[in-house]
Amino acid sequence: MRIPVVLLLLKSYLKGTKPLRSVTQRFSFGKKKSVRTISGVVLSLLMLASLMSFVFLLGTNYYNYQLVGMMVGVPHVGLLMGAAFATLSLLIFAFPAAINILHAAKEIERLRALAISESELALSRMIIFYFNFFPIYLFFVIPALIVGIMTTGFSFFYLLSSLLLLLVGPMIPISLVSLLEVGVVHLTKGRRAQRSGELFYLVVMMALVIGISSQMGKNAEMTGNLEGLTHQLAPVIRKLTRFLAPFALQAQGLYNPILLLVWLAGALLLAYITFTVTAGTYHHACSLLASGGYRTKKRRKNNTGEQKPIVAL
Repeated sequence: MRIPVVLLLLKSYLKGTKPLRSVTQRFSFGKKKSVRTISGVVLSLLMLASLMSFVFLLGTNYYNYQLVGMMVGVPHVGLLMGAAFATLSLLIFAFPAAINILHAAKEIERLRALAISESELALSRMIIFYFNFFPIYLFFVIPALIVGIMTTGFSFFYLLSSLLLLLVGPMIPISLVSLLEVGVVHLTKGRRAQRSGELFYLVVMMALVIGISSQMGKNAEMTGNLEGLTHQLAPVIRKLTRFLAPFALQAQGLYNPILLLVWLAGALLLAYITFTVTAGTYHHACSLLASGGYRTKKRRKNNTGEQKPIVAL
């Protein structure tokens, strides 16, 4: 594998898409510069206010989970819920875009005709996939990390483990989504891959939600004084911790070096397996989608004046 080629592919993608410019153009309306400026400022302030309020609500929920967990002798429940919410949200948002980013983007067909190996092209697309959804993970995890500092204090190891969680944590849902996407493409042979994948994904998510609801519903009635409430909450929190054991490992790894190394090794191993599978089947998956008649949705020509990755190449 040639790393300079991978970096060149990433550079051409950034040059063609211009993500920051694309975001700012979404808040521009009208033909006059003054109108665009005012509308952009107003919408930016409204979005910032809504995001801050949502982050505050997330942090409040994480803080309550953390306090309840400390009351029943199961600490770091808020951090556990933060990692779980971030992973689940990333799974929900990333899967619908997996095919378009990994195998069906318009520039991939031209890139396959160049002297670029499967592993180089697959690695570049996986990195692009990672960075496209990396902010979603940060959005859900950072409030939980702040709550962890508020309840247990700050240390250099906590800072280091938090950075590793923010960087390596998104690899787990991205790897799972990529493996699922490759499996769907091969099972459907490229025919109706998007709809089949979304249907399968919907069934899995519904089963997960129903399973969690059925397990937690057995202890749903919480009545009595604080001591009685604590006794009622204890089995629920312990059951939640067992059910979300991988995320509990991530939360405890923020304070325990051995547990940190364990979940990091598991995440990196999963990412390596995903890369191996994706790279080994990359051209075949693209051919299946092409033969199955899969096409990405066309963008309006008058939306933006930005260059596309094809032009950048």
